Amino acid sequence: MPASKRSTSDRHKYARIADQIGEAIGRGEFPPGHNIPSERDLAERFGANRQTIRAAVLRLRAEGRLASDSLGTHVLPPPAGTGEEQDEFPGLLVPARGPVRARGRLSELQGRAREVELPAEHESVVFEHDVESPEAVRLQRSVSTFHPLLVDRTPALAGALVRLRTRADGASGPATELDLRDLHRGLRTAFPALRRTDRVHVQAADPAATGSVRVERVLQSPGGPVLLRTVFHLDGSTVLLPSAPLAPGAPGGEQEPLVLTPAERAWLEAWTLPGATSRALAIRARIVLACDRSTIRDAAEALRLNPDLVRAWLARFRAGGPQALRQRVKSARGPGDGHGDEQRPRPGPGATRRAALPLGAPAA
Repeated sequence: MPASKRSTSDRHKYARIADQIGEAIGRGEFPPGHNIPSERDLAERFGANRQTIRAAVLRLRAEGRLASDSLGTHVLPPPAGTGEEQDEFPGLLVPARGPVRARGRLSELQGRAREVELPAEHESVVFEHDVESPEAVRLQRSVSTFHPLLVDRTPALAGALVRLRTRADGASGPATELDLRDLHRGLRTAFPALRRTDRVHVQAADPAATGSVRVERVLQSPGGPVLLRTVFHLDGSTVLLPSAPLAPGAPGGEQEPLVLTPAERAWLEAWTLPGATSRALAIRARIVLACDRSTIRDAAEALRLNPDLVRAWLARFRAGGPQALRQRVKSARGPGDGHGDEQRPRPGPGATRRAALPLGAPAA
C-alpha cells in the first residue's frame, strides 16, 4: 500500500477508535475519575497497534475527555458549560466605532516558521487576518497557526489546506482567501473543555506607536496540546486588552482548594478507621482528607507522600467522587497488588523513583 494511503488509513482508524472510546465513556463503561484500560489492552480490544491507540488517546485528551498522570489515564467529567458567549474568530481587540472590513488568507509558511514562532507539531501554514476601517486604515492584524487535531475537526480549514497543497502543477500556490468566523463555535463543540489564555506584551516605549502591543492568544484543553495560537499586532492607543484569566485547573494554573461536603467527609473518614477497609483505600481517603482546604504540597508533606501521587488521586476524586478511589490501579513497579504504590514511602533526597508511564506516553 502506498505510504500516503496507509497514512490516511491510520489517521481514520485512530479517529474511529477515539470515537468508540468516547462512546464507551458516554454509556458509563469508563466512569469519571476511573482509569481507562492500558495501552496494551486497548490495542488488543480494537485490533490496532499501540501508536494508533496513543493517537486516539491524544485526541480525547485534546477534547478534554481524558487526562494522564503518573497513575495512568482517567476519565474527566463532562464540562458544566461555560455560559460564555463566543466571539467570531479570530476576535476583535480594537473598539468598533462603525462597520469594519475583514479579510483572511491561508498560505504556506515557506521559511517563515521562525518569524511566526510556529509551535511544535502545528501545520506549516499560517492564517493572516486583517481588519480595516471603511477608509482602508488597518486597525488590527493577526497571525494564527493550527494543530492537526484542530484541522481534522474543521471541514472548512481542512478543505482549504488540501486545495492549497494539491495544485495542478504540484507547486505551492498563492494565498487562499478563507472565512473562518465560525471557528470558535465549532471548537467549543469539538473540544468542550477548551481554555483560553491571553498574554499581553508591550513592545515599544511609546504605547501609541503602531504595532506596539502584541497579544498572544492560545486555545488548549487541559493536559492537551496547543490547538490554536493567534498573535495580534495592535496600536497601543486603541487596543482593548483582553480579559480572560486562566481557569482553575487549566494548564499553568493552580486548582482551587478542595472543599469537602459533610457526606464526603463522613465517607472518607469511615474508610480510614482501623480494619475498616484495605490499606490502599485508606491511604487514598487520607490523601483527599488532607487536601481539604489545603494545597497539594502541604498535604504531601503531612502524609510523607510524593506530591505527584497526591495530585493524581485528588484529580480522580474531583472527577468521580469517593467511588473513584475504589478502583484497582496497577502498580508503577511491575506486578503489584492492584492498588497502586501508596504503600511505598516517599523517596529521600538523591533517591530515584521510576514513575508510571501515562497511557499514550512512549516507553523508554
